[in-house]
Amino acid sequence: MGTLNEVYQLKPIVLSASAILKVKKNCEDSFLKSFDLTNTVAKEKGIFSDTFLYIADEGKVERLAIYSPERIIDFKETGMYLSIQSDGKWGFNDAFVEGVENAAPFLNDALFFVIYDDRISRFEISNGKLNLEVTYGFDKWDYAFDKYILSNYSDSPQIIADYYMDQVIELKLFLEDLAANDEDPGKWCEVEEYEDLFSKITEFSEYISTEELNNTMDWLNEKIAFQKKWEDQYYR
Repeated sequence: MGTLNEVYQLKPIVLSASAILKVKKNCEDSFLKSFDLTNTVAKEKGIFSDTFLYIADEGKVERLAIYSPERIIDFKETGMYLSIQSDGKWGFNDAFVEGVENAAPFLNDALFFVIYDDRISRFEISNGKLNLEVTYGFDKWDYAFDKYILSNYSDSPQIIADYYMDQVIELKLFLEDLAANDEDPGKWCEVEEYEDLFSKITEFSEYISTEELNNTMDWLNEKIAFQKKWEDQYYR
């Protein structure tokens, strides 16, 4: 398979795969003209490398990630969105950077990352301008994005809490996908994975609403109990 480009977003929402950028309401017409999309009819259209324009009449946009289950993000606001695809093998080159830079004047503020091998590229759109920082040596964080944000965003615990909660969403989608394909979840997950996520969320629990936290902890406890029982029977 080779090395894949992974995409993570921290603002305006946290996404563990892909990034979704919002076109400013007052810039939609000028954006379409700038990218020669004035004749766009389809709700989805590729505009530059690994990036697709969504015209969301109901504010719902597809998160694009090749090796992750389908996921629809509800922004609750109609308009135009750019969905950047994660897990691709090519595409995040100079043409992609140029595309984001050209789109930046029309976009709301955002922060996302593209990781390829040991390189992590930080794309920040602020006041219509793209600020790009490229850091080599991703192995410093054991190639783990959560370790990277723990190291670099320790002063933003809400972002870290949101990231771990998004990991729960991804895990639920993964398990649903397994069930839909009649796969045994016990063979694909380990109890340590559930326990590790439980521990991380506990650490940042004060930044999660009580109802959401309780529901998440109950769900993880159920999964931990299930997996322990499954592993006990399987390895007996």
